[in-house]
Amino acid sequence: MLSLETAMITQFGDESDTVFRHVMIASTGGSICFIVLSMAVFMILLATKSLKKLKNNSSEV
Repeated sequence: MLSLETAMITQFGDESDTVFRHVMIASTGGSICFIVLSMAVFMILLATKSLKKLKNNSSEV
């Protein structure tokens, strides 16, 4: 996604839009990083919850 945005801005943008290019790429990159980190934290929490549940079920048997 970020590569496509970079290529399109380079192809269709003006040479004078360097500030716009930097802002757009930085905001998109930051958004992608935030989404990936949020998914990682969610999966860690979900796995921890599942492991605790599994541990409790195995100790009852």
